[in-house]
Amino acid sequence: MKKLMYFFAIAIMAVLAQSCEPVPNLDQKGTISGVVTDATTGEPIVGCEVYLSRYTPAERVAPRAAEPVWPHKAITDSLGKYEFTHVYFGKYNVAAVADGYVPSDNVEILLTDDNDNDWVKLNFQLEKSE
Repeated sequence: MKKLMYFFAIAIMAVLAQSCEPVPNLDQKGTISGVVTDATTGEPIVGCEVYLSRYTPAERVAPRAAEPVWPHKAITDSLGKYEFTHVYFGKYNVAAVADGYVPSDNVEILLTDDNDNDWVKLNFQLEKSE
């Protein structure tokens, strides 16, 4: 009887292990960067706020104690460039907001070491608001 219960316990654990999504490796980090430009003129937008927020469905992956409060914010430079460095691997939402422009939609990205995706380039083109 004990052997039968042991077998069922192992079988259940195997099924559960296959149905779970892998948790991202939180010890590895990458970079998210890009350029924000005016959709009509193509000119860079200086001083645009780009927000990076953690995407954790149902808080499945708990934030690390060393991580700062979310969301992160970067400000574009004179060339419209922004950059987030040393970002833990995982899913994130990125959005751009600038005075006089329609805010961008949230863009979901996956930062991972698979397929050399440890550096994600994400550009935004914002429309002027009326």
